[in-house]
Amino acid sequence: QGIGYDPVKKILIIPVSDSYYVSRTIEGKQYYNSPGSSAITNEHLLDQKDPVFIVEGAIDALSIIEAGGKAIALNSANNYKKLLEAVKRREHTPTLILSLDNDEAGNTTSQAAEEALQKEKRSYVIMGTSGTFKDPNERLQNDRAGLEADIEAAIERAYIVETEDKDKTERE
Repeated sequence: QGIGYDPVKKILIIPVSDSYYVSRTIEGKQYYNSPGSSAITNEHLLDQKDPVFIVEGAIDALSIIEAGGKAIALNSANNYKKLLEAVKRREHTPTLILSLDNDEAGNTTSQAAEEALQKEKRSYVIMGTSGTFKDPNERLQNDRAGLEADIEAAIERAYIVETEDKDKTERE
């Protein structure tokens, strides 16, 4: 499943699953999703050990990947419950790095996800990668070095939190 491009509509087409895709205009930020139930992008990353960034859009996930991280896209701030369902289906998950958009929806979703992850006793950190920009994609376009540095710092922090959480669990 590779990324597609429709030259007539000037949109990128990003496959999420066998039955769901997201697409986005290359000029502006208009998203068009396939009909049916939405899905999160790169859910399989919950099955490996390295820290994983949680971002809102598929383009943001691609931006994090381009700059050196691993990322899952919610494909809407409202989809954080789908992420939580996926986390609950697994006995162990990597440390999640919540790095949602620099706006009200992103902040609200980060808070809700934080509460749910605490309840599930999962390792996570909240570390924005957008800097002064709206999202990781805008940051990549305008400040790649800053995004790369923030990704590196977030991954280092995630490993520290993971170690602290393991130590805490062993003492309980």
